[in-house]
Amino acid sequence: MKNQTIHVIITGGTIDSFYDGIKETVVPHEHSIIPNYLKGLRIYDQLTFSEVCMKDSREITEKDL
Repeated sequence: MKNQTIHVIITGGTIDSFYDGIKETVVPHEHSIIPNYLKGLRIYDQLTFSEVCMKDSREITEKDL
């Protein structure tokens, strides 16, 4: 995958969430961990990211889409 730009569209989800015991539900982080994770792998030369929203997939609305 060298010399290619990969663009990642981030919407939140399980990997970007944590369990809140007080609320007894999963809560998305404020910002995604995916950019740092993928950059740390050093698999791709060029990565770009768009963070569209940080929501559980069950909470994505028509407006988000």
